[in-house]
Amino acid sequence: MISAYFPPVVGGTEIQTLRLARALIARNVNPFVITERLKGLKRFEKVDGVPVYRLFTLGLGTVASLSFMFSSFLFLMKNRRKYQIIHAHLASSPAITAAIAGKLLRKKVIVKFGRSGKVGDIQTSDRTCLGRAKLKILMKYGDVFVCPSEEVKRESIDYGFAKRKVVKIPNGVDTALFHPVDDLQKQDLKRRFNFPSLPILIYSGRLESVKGLAVLFMAWQIVIKSEKEGYLLIIGNGSQKGSLISLAKELKIIESIKFTGQVDNVNEYLQTGNGFVFPSTAEGLSNALLEAMASELPIVATKIGGTEEVIENKKNGFLVEPGKVHQFAEGIITLLSQPEVGHKLGREARRTIEENYSIGMVAQKHVQLYEEMIK
Repeated sequence: MISAYFPPVVGGTEIQTLRLARALIARNVNPFVITERLKGLKRFEKVDGVPVYRLFTLGLGTVASLSFMFSSFLFLMKNRRKYQIIHAHLASSPAITAAIAGKLLRKKVIVKFGRSGKVGDIQTSDRTCLGRAKLKILMKYGDVFVCPSEEVKRESIDYGFAKRKVVKIPNGVDTALFHPVDDLQKQDLKRRFNFPSLPILIYSGRLESVKGLAVLFMAWQIVIKSEKEGYLLIIGNGSQKGSLISLAKELKIIESIKFTGQVDNVNEYLQTGNGFVFPSTAEGLSNALLEAMASELPIVATKIGGTEEVIENKKNGFLVEPGKVHQFAEGIITLLSQPEVGHKLGREARRTIEENYSIGMVAQKHVQLYEEMIK
């Protein structure tokens, strides 16, 4: 597996790469990961049992990408007898290395696409000459392209990737780690984290403009003005954190919001919640959404990408149109005023994950794909 970043750097791609690698090891597949070597990290270590080689990387930005492409290419050449398949996570510069090395060494190459739309792998690459050249290389030399949702799959095929090479395998979640707790345990966790004994709504993810958090805050203002008591947890970091704090102060809702920053025990924070809010404007298939559903939280989310595939409106969550403040507020108010509805949606959300999105099922689909590729 090749990925530009890997834990302790955490994001959706990094989390999925680690989860998949661990689940594959449990199924007698022996992956190893090559990634950029960032300051302070060892050249080789095992992360949760996954062998990780951190390769020479110089500088930042484009220089870092080019140096990692070079060092990873050399590594793949030198260790060519140790693997049969190169699995690149995201269609970024490391995927070019995977495609070229695969062609030269006659290895099979998988590239995973992350998201669709304006911030997705295809459209961001298509905006530049170098990006378009990259897509042509992948198109020519890649063997299989894994997409986490039908929307990402459709966009890839529409762009020109061969339909026979594009497969849908969703992201997976560890249902043993992310699970619901009873009301007594929920209250104990709230006391431990020093949270008020109010209904808690949670957002987890990057604090970036594409996540639609300004819409969430405006909706939350309507909720508070409707005299519905609640507490909003914002879990994660990002470039928009400062402006979001300013917006919360401007809307006079800052007292009912807590910014936790990045946390290691997201599962326990989710277990304090009474609902999960996800106002994003572009996604492939969000890890945070799957984790919340596995934790049996009722969802209010925007009708986009993979979210629309996993959430069935009014069955296992509420779907609203992106950017619709009042619709979002109405969904939250329903959860706060009708807890029995929330409990029902939450149970269905958990069932959806158990039946379709557990990391064990996702890993088994990858095992089958790998076996087909090397026959």
